[in-house]
Amino acid sequence: MKTPSLSFVLTASLIFYGLWTSVSGQTQDVSVERGRQLYEKFCATCHGVDGKGEGSAAVYLLPKPRDFTSGVFKFQSTPSGSLPRDEDLLRTLENGMPGTAMPAWDRLTEQAQKNLVVFLKTFSEKFVENKPEDPISIGNEPEATADRIRKGKTIFALSGCWMCHGTTGAGDGPSSKNMVDDLGRPIPPYNFTRAAAFKGGSTPRDIYRTFSTGIGGTPMPAYGEDALAVGRESFGDLSNLQGSYSSVEISEFKKYLKEWPKQSALDKMSVEERKKLADERRWSLVYYVLSLSKSGKSPISYTTLNHELVSSFVPDVAAVADPFSMNWNNVKEVELALISLWQRDTPIDRVSVKVVSDGKEIALRLEWEDPTKDDGALHDSKFGDAAAVQFPMDITSDPFFGMGDTSFAVNIWQWKSWWETDRVGFSGINSAFPKNAADLYLFDIAGRSTAEYFVSKDSAKNLSMTWNAGWGSGNILSVQSDKPSVEDLNARGFGTLTTQGTAGQNVRGRGTWKNGKWTVVFTRTLASDEPNDVVMKTDQKIPVALAIWDGSLADRNGQKMVTNWYKLTISSK
Repeated sequence: MKTPSLSFVLTASLIFYGLWTSVSGQTQDVSVERGRQLYEKFCATCHGVDGKGEGSAAVYLLPKPRDFTSGVFKFQSTPSGSLPRDEDLLRTLENGMPGTAMPAWDRLTEQAQKNLVVFLKTFSEKFVENKPEDPISIGNEPEATADRIRKGKTIFALSGCWMCHGTTGAGDGPSSKNMVDDLGRPIPPYNFTRAAAFKGGSTPRDIYRTFSTGIGGTPMPAYGEDALAVGRESFGDLSNLQGSYSSVEISEFKKYLKEWPKQSALDKMSVEERKKLADERRWSLVYYVLSLSKSGKSPISYTTLNHELVSSFVPDVAAVADPFSMNWNNVKEVELALISLWQRDTPIDRVSVKVVSDGKEIALRLEWEDPTKDDGALHDSKFGDAAAVQFPMDITSDPFFGMGDTSFAVNIWQWKSWWETDRVGFSGINSAFPKNAADLYLFDIAGRSTAEYFVSKDSAKNLSMTWNAGWGSGNILSVQSDKPSVEDLNARGFGTLTTQGTAGQNVRGRGTWKNGKWTVVFTRTLASDEPNDVVMKTDQKIPVALAIWDGSLADRNGQKMVTNWYKLTISSK
């Protein structure tokens, strides 16, 4: 769709301004101009200034950001094909969209969110030409009984949900590899076996609503009365399920199917009776898909205001430098949701954080699940695990959470697993390419005239080759003594990441992989004389964001998982 004309935007602005009506019926003032300012500050980086979903960050994201000019949105409370209501857009702003790069914007005031919504609507002429239909009705939520879940499994199979989502709900059905959205881009089905983190909300009512309205712009259809209030003869002998479900499961489906009315009986039902039947089946489907989670984890919130971090006081931060120090045991732990910037089959969905301070130094302990230890990133086809902590240089500012922006710089502390490995033993060509030939460097090494592999494990600490430009220039990657596992960096947006060099590396860290988890501790003084370091003080709120890289999934650079901004308070006692 073409970019909206100025006259259209002005017309839309006049139509939307001052017409926000709350659920209670009260009209509230809204400002399209203020919404535009908020959009350009917080949204345009991903969605583009023109709203077409082609902002500077879009190349790093999958799924791609929403094209607002199309007027098509994934989640709504109105019937399929209708425009969403303002409340629907607000709900997405408030809660974010788990499994995508869309964060929760609950840190914005309610008024700011409403201003954003009325501005977003100016991108599409549909909001001028049409009005949203009435929302679907969601009745009382029934009990999640074992019988209802069993019936839901039958509906899941008979309705063909398994074709996309797989018979176990893992998103690996026979149609899953070829699915695309309305723009022809790959779009994998949701994996129900993960901890409940549904894009449109994870409560039973949220999932009921999604089943009722479908997901706009995707292959996920709406399951309304026509799809669910059908007779038992519509499904034949269930031979299409053979080979995918076991004979025992198919027998169970047939048993339940006998309880379904025939089409002739359905035809005699009133509209309300058919709706009640479809409603019962829809709730059964809701509770079945919720039962598929095998993660053992509780659902996690992507909102930010209910996850405030407060440090615990310790006499000496040095006593908690070890990630498994007993001193961490009594420190409060907060779970923060990770936002996946790139689609992945096995995403890490959360990171646990503990913070302590002694009034002079601060220590942050991060722990996250990672079944594979990737700490040998020695060549360009192998990647390592990593973690980072990010602070705005000006703690009163509100920069873009993706590495800051041109107006506001951020200070980043990045821990790297392969740097951690280098702390106890240096790795070189022999480690990267074992049992392969390597170049020989015939130089005097530690007073011995001998040929040596370049930076071998045994001799790295003794090498004194003046020809090594990395050592001679003080390159942090070439440091051979007291090498840190954390790098102190700064950024002002994408493509601006800059190291502080060897002189500015005053952050320390230690990381340990154990029992399928990484545990990493970052430590630094609160005050700092370095001009590119964030200065922290006790009893003040400091924005903080985190990032995690999984080497086994080829994470590197912008391909990672991140958190939103959260507030950290460094307690003085």
